[in-house]
Amino acid sequence: MGDIPAYNLENLEVVYVEQFPHIRSMVRSVLGELGIRKIRDTSSLDDAHDMIIDHPPDFIITDWGPDFDGLKLVDWVRKGTDSPNRFTPIIVTSAFTERENVGLARDHGITEFIAKPLAPVTLYRRICMLIANARPFVECKVYFGPDRRRRSTGYEGESRRADEASI
Repeated sequence: MGDIPAYNLENLEVVYVEQFPHIRSMVRSVLGELGIRKIRDTSSLDDAHDMIIDHPPDFIITDWGPDFDGLKLVDWVRKGTDSPNRFTPIIVTSAFTERENVGLARDHGITEFIAKPLAPVTLYRRICMLIANARPFVECKVYFGPDRRRRSTGYEGESRRADEASI
């Protein structure tokens, strides 16, 4: 795949949540072709919750759309008192790709967003990003999740933040 690193993904475990059986089957096949052997999939957010509790995965892929609120699962993983790992990487797939929707998903604490229809190379790239470029997590009053900034702006000016004034 050109400039994409070649990772051995056979030991990764994924929970995949998708409401449509034909899409779930296709993506499961793609994950298998990428070398992932431990795939638990479901069309139910409740079943996904139980799967994650029973055996926490290395990452989660969930659908999100008008009739399937995968962001509820994201909220539970990030904020639930019974979540086994708040830091689990979460990839959201959606045809709900307007800028404000991508921002909303990001603000819920997703790690990556993939627009549907899903291209296998895009899925592989995003999984590689989870491995090679894991973003630090941020916690504040209104947000917990991966740092939402993708790049450093290289600000060279004077710091005016109150918490940095004494430095």
